[in-house]
Amino acid sequence: MWTGSFRVLQTAAAAAVLAWALASCASPAAQQVSADGGGAQPAVAWWYDLELDPVDGEVRGIPVGEFDPGWAAASGLGEEELALHVAPAGLAALRDAGLYFVTSQDLDLDGVVEDVFVGTYEAQDGGRGRFLAISRGGRLLRHFVQSGSAGFSALLPVQGGVRWYKCLECGEYELLRWTGGSYVLE
Repeated sequence: MWTGSFRVLQTAAAAAVLAWALASCASPAAQQVSADGGGAQPAVAWWYDLELDPVDGEVRGIPVGEFDPGWAAASGLGEEELALHVAPAGLAALRDAGLYFVTSQDLDLDGVVEDVFVGTYEAQDGGRGRFLAISRGGRLLRHFVQSGSAGFSALLPVQGGVRWYKCLECGEYELLRWTGGSYVLE
């Protein structure tokens, strides 16, 4: 009789300790105080809320008009820019994930590496978004866009291509690869 009650108390205590441990290990970036002072509430991950201002006339030496004549500005993503908006722990998580903003890889297997990089753009009509570009020797070979947020994205080189992530902790990505005749994003 006593053993059963003790086991229930023991299980409840273990659950309470686990909950306390998880809460105390949560990073300060994972919580925020509500505007009315009502206590901590989960915050949206920084990579979802981050909105960057594309401000440059060229990216990696390539004029914005070569990407798209309708673009007013673009900026390549980099750790320096993110450091202005993201806590050091967020940048460390990015490094720990093995993600990059620029990578070099011989995607088309011709013996010459291509540079693959990501950035943000703003069109002349005010539309914004992200892009992934492939260049070689400072010449733009191809680029892909995702309209909407001018926010975070990063790259992960893998066998046979490069993954394009738009979030840090989700498993969703698009794969950039060479088909034998062109670069595709799937």
